[in-house]
Amino acid sequence: GGGRAAAIALNRLITQEESPEGVLCLVAEELGNLDDVNVATAFSKLGKLCSFRSFPRNVAADDRFRGLTVLARDMCADGRLQAQAVANITHAVGKMSAAGKLAADDADVQDTLAALEGQVVRVGPDMTPQEVSN
Repeated sequence: GGGRAAAIALNRLITQEESPEGVLCLVAEELGNLDDVNVATAFSKLGKLCSFRSFPRNVAADDRFRGLTVLARDMCADGRLQAQAVANITHAVGKMSAAGKLAADDADVQDTLAALEGQVVRVGPDMTPQEVSN
């Protein structure tokens, strides 16, 4: 990776992507270069795009999405995911699930939610009211 500047540039690419397929392709191409903010941004963007007809019917079955969930779990395990990222990812997962695009009973999704929950327990006490409400 190219450090902070590369992460910022990658975040811009994720936010500018206008299709679910584009986000998933970008995630697959850059998986090894994604930082915690990029992971949260990718989840958030997918959450925003989940109403699109082109969104996968069950995105949890998509290997590119699975790669993103595994990375999120790894980042929970080693403490890289900060409070805001955890909140954003959890919100996006909820949006995709509510839209019927993410099977909440999928084992991979369950494992990711459990990791996020564990991270909330660790970072929650340090969160400001603003961080909690965001």
